[in-house]
Amino acid sequence: MSTANQQHPLHTLLKPQSVAVIGASPDKTKIRGELFHFMHAGGFKGKLYPVNPSYQDIHGIKCYPDVGSAAKDAGGSLDLALVAIPANVVMPELERCAAAGVKNVVVVTAGFAEEGGESAKVQEAMATLARRTGMRISGPNSEGYFNAIDRVNATFSPTVERVWGKPTIPYVSDKRIAVVAQSGGMGFAIFNHGTRQGLQYSYIITSGNEADLTMAEYVDFLVDDPDTAVIALFCETIRGGEVFERAALRALQKGKPIVAIKAGQSVAGQRATASHTAAIAGWSAAYDAVFAKYGVIQTQDVDETSAVCGILVTSPIPRGNNTVVMTVSGGAGAIVSDTLERNGFTMPILPEAFQKDMRQHIPSFASPQNPVDLTAAGNRSGAYALVIDYLAQTEGTDLVVVVNSLSSDVKIPIDPHKISGPLKKAGKPFASFSYTMPSDFTRGKMAEAGIYVNGNLRAMGSALGKILAHARTAPPDALPPLESQGSLTALARQGDAVLCEYEVKDLLRSFGIDASREALAGDADAAVAAANKLGYPVALKFQSPEVTHKTEMGGVALNIGSADALRKAYADMVATVKKRAGNVASHGILVQQMAPSGYEVIVGMINDATWGPLMMVGMGGVAVELFKDVAYRPAPVSPREAEAMLRSLKSAALFDGFRGKPVVDLAPLAQLVSTVSRIADAHRDSIAEMELNPVIVHADGSGITIADALLKKAS
Repeated sequence: MSTANQQHPLHTLLKPQSVAVIGASPDKTKIRGELFHFMHAGGFKGKLYPVNPSYQDIHGIKCYPDVGSAAKDAGGSLDLALVAIPANVVMPELERCAAAGVKNVVVVTAGFAEEGGESAKVQEAMATLARRTGMRISGPNSEGYFNAIDRVNATFSPTVERVWGKPTIPYVSDKRIAVVAQSGGMGFAIFNHGTRQGLQYSYIITSGNEADLTMAEYVDFLVDDPDTAVIALFCETIRGGEVFERAALRALQKGKPIVAIKAGQSVAGQRATASHTAAIAGWSAAYDAVFAKYGVIQTQDVDETSAVCGILVTSPIPRGNNTVVMTVSGGAGAIVSDTLERNGFTMPILPEAFQKDMRQHIPSFASPQNPVDLTAAGNRSGAYALVIDYLAQTEGTDLVVVVNSLSSDVKIPIDPHKISGPLKKAGKPFASFSYTMPSDFTRGKMAEAGIYVNGNLRAMGSALGKILAHARTAPPDALPPLESQGSLTALARQGDAVLCEYEVKDLLRSFGIDASREALAGDADAAVAAANKLGYPVALKFQSPEVTHKTEMGGVALNIGSADALRKAYADMVATVKKRAGNVASHGILVQQMAPSGYEVIVGMINDATWGPLMMVGMGGVAVELFKDVAYRPAPVSPREAEAMLRSLKSAALFDGFRGKPVVDLAPLAQLVSTVSRIADAHRDSIAEMELNPVIVHADGSGITIADALLKKAS
């Protein structure tokens, strides 16, 4: 039995040496019967302890009347207990397990938080029991797990039976994939699809409702597991965001890819999620941002997940996007090229010297440009081997995609070793696509040469594009703690749930951000004095924690050019706000110098329940309202990362001298986004939302102005 990763708290759960099956039965038509049968027949090398007072033995193995008796025979404790008994007797049994010294429990039984009401309270009691006793609980509503390394078949999924013997298709690689899924059915579906395509797995772990153990904790174990090369997830929500982020960062630093299907991104998908494992689907933008930060490869379905995993375990990761397609079908080569270009790859024409040489080996109607179309004769003439040898030795080709027809049940049209051998020796990334349905025979022959065959073009193209994006993901920059240079009185003050604009800007100034010229006035005379000092034109803004939408309440006046105009605007504003909003508490009126012309940008932050502070940047005005031209990133972000967010906007070309306008210096804006993110991170328990909108990036290059600001405190 493998002893790797022994110090991790989940080692005894996932690599147990003693397992009790509570409710074990000889009846294989029942789930508890299947659990015991799979553990017994699946090759488990440890000690099995069936627990059921109705039997003396099951399949010749001594059966125990209770878990305490089994634990006593096991030397005083058990590594794992599998529980598949009626929901109404699960909690008493878990109490007995804890008293008997059971270290870990997998609760397969359903009917808890997903049902709501009293059943949900029972699940809460499970969590309390785990915290009180230290016994870890996986589930409930789980399909268990399968440890393929140590043959621990702690599941009732029939998908595990087909891998007990010799695989139908040889494994394409010695590198293994681990799956963690909150849906048992989908977790084992990923496994089933993959094994039928020659992929090899280390663990299939289904976490169910996660009363105690979470997906994040399993990922933490797998990042350091030497038997796992790729981690694949099916998640409905991720609990323990900080644990997941730390694990994902380690995975990125170690070069261990994480692949994730995030369910519940649509309204209908969220309904399905809530009714399935009682998970509340996370805000899609937050998950997208976190996954992007740590290079998690987000896939849409099982086919795309298999494609990503198949490429990752058989090929080096491409570092650039220059691609050569070699095909025996012109039509297939064309649609493959179209798909690759849609996913960010380029198809450069190959050098004339190569083309001239290849024309001696291919028919006149073939093409050596790119795609390299050898026609059907290419397989027979061996021309494909010449192309592969050339591409393996040539700089500037980042990816080779081989296209062929692999439908035959009795023969393979090419020698796959002549493809994989030179490319692997040269460390050249590659992928294979069959435009006909690949047979098990040809898949097997290709697998023997270490080639994963893609039969789904959309999935392959998307997988390659996402793998390329993953390869370009740098670990986030380390940032020192942010220290305040002034008072945080307004943030700490009790009472007001919202800070006024001037208070938000005072808070920002305490951290070194002073991006607006303004003064707070308590009457018209003070406002005139402030304007005379600031310089006209100015704006007036009513300041009250009860008036967050100032424009609608008549609390904003712009482009005031004189003292007389200011006095009139001041009086009108006080009267209008009182008429529309009533006798609201007023802190005064903010007098603000009008900003130079420029581009309007929104800088926002929302404190997500799972991930904490999440930064948003977007182009202001129509772009953010109509086109949703925004980018998200978990806080904190460095100035480099903030500028990358800004550059990712669809409207980013406006910053680069669009239609002859001056190029905008993004450094001050990037510094602002970074500092706000660090403030939000440092005060995540105090700040629920913050928005600077608009921030005006001066077209003349003179900097930025924060034209308005809002902060909502955490309740």
